[in-house]
Amino acid sequence: MAAKKIVVTTYTDGILDPGKPMLGPLKNGGLIEANTMPGCWGPMITPALRGGHEVTQPVFVEGADPGDAVALRIRDIRVTSLAAASGVDRMMGEYFNGDPYVAKKCPHCGAMRPETTVEGIGQEAVRCANCGTSIQPFLFEHGYTATFDKAGKVGITVDLKAAERIAKDAKHFAQLSENCRQHPILLFAPHDIPGVISRMRPCMGQLGTTPAVPMPDSHNAGDFGVFLVGAPHEYALTAEQLEHRVDVLDSLGDGLAGGYDLITSSMTFHHVRDVPSLVRRLAGLLNPGGTLCVADLDPDSGRFHDDNTGVFHHGFPRDEMINYFKDAGLFEVRSSDAAAVAKKTEAGETVNFTIFLVTGKKQRGI
Repeated sequence: MAAKKIVVTTYTDGILDPGKPMLGPLKNGGLIEANTMPGCWGPMITPALRGGHEVTQPVFVEGADPGDAVALRIRDIRVTSLAAASGVDRMMGEYFNGDPYVAKKCPHCGAMRPETTVEGIGQEAVRCANCGTSIQPFLFEHGYTATFDKAGKVGITVDLKAAERIAKDAKHFAQLSENCRQHPILLFAPHDIPGVISRMRPCMGQLGTTPAVPMPDSHNAGDFGVFLVGAPHEYALTAEQLEHRVDVLDSLGDGLAGGYDLITSSMTFHHVRDVPSLVRRLAGLLNPGGTLCVADLDPDSGRFHDDNTGVFHHGFPRDEMINYFKDAGLFEVRSSDAAAVAKKTEAGETVNFTIFLVTGKKQRGI
């Protein structure tokens, strides 16, 4: 019999697999209460996990057939973490086979996705349980630790002393479930920008459905999904199989109704073939007076990605993006500097890549 409410406290190993058991069934119109775990950094430093997230075990909804859409109406989100950490990453090639999110390995004993232990704090804390070697598929180039007020509305980044105190009790500050497997990224104690105050909003970007083929959770999308095509690990897909992911961009304009005050995109457009058409479709989804914001690369000569599979534009001239906005009927179109990222190329050269922000508004009705 289908349940009216299901409480989810179990998690995947990083793979969304339609052949694995789901929770439920849940009555159509029922309630799901889930204790979600932090992403992406915790799973990124946990070799045993096979994706860049640690998502909750999927729930089967009574009456749903393959291909159906499931509408999720969010009743409430409550932040339980007491602190969080993030930053700019650097991939360490000797610690993975083709993809640092999916196929981590120990460079010393060669074990793929080994179980690991934690020794102390800092970026060498996660160690192979087989041989004791520090495993570092990702390191921080620049990062921060932030703690929150009791209401979960405001955060402030902390200094080294506070970051290390949090790191020593990282599971508590992250409020990890006893059923999850990730190492909390708070262990690394990043502290490069202390004293920055910001309002805090939870990000629920992994709400979604299960793809038709087994797929790493972080790659069940158009941008990261391309890295599965021809990959050297067992979750490699063909381009045709990748179409079974659940965010197929071609359905965007048909599957969403208009009515958005703000639409944002960050570092995605260079993975999209037909950018002018996408801008027009997004502009059509805006409410009158609504704003479209796009952040992406200035021209980069193809050096930003080590592998340009799935990259259709090596950055954009800002005037070109501005014209796309204007051609879509947007006004008050402006561009500005958004960020700069220092990144090492395959040749070992450190290159500064600049990122722009272009914004435009939809005309209000007269």
